[in-house]
Amino acid sequence: MNFDVLFRIKIFTLQRETLHAQTGLAMAAPTSSVLSELYIEYLEHTSIIDPLIKCRITGYSTYVDDIPLIYKPTCTNINEYLHELNDQCPQV
Repeated sequence: MNFDVLFRIKIFTLQRETLHAQTGLAMAAPTSSVLSELYIEYLEHTSIIDPLIKCRITGYSTYVDDIPLIYKPTCTNINEYLHELNDQCPQV
């Protein structure tokens, strides 16, 4: 099997404009959802936990491609959390 195909098909449409993703998994490939889930699981156990604790996020979950957060705006600066997360995982 040629695994290169998993990373080649990266053309998508956003707001009626056709775009080409430079990195990541191929969209609509049968294995993309499985590989994405494995990667998110890996990030949850390595990179994501520190920013959650540092920025006092009280609740975190994943559902399909959504990541809901629970936090108190008086205790958590959400922009700081997003900055911390982007520093940990710039490719996501």
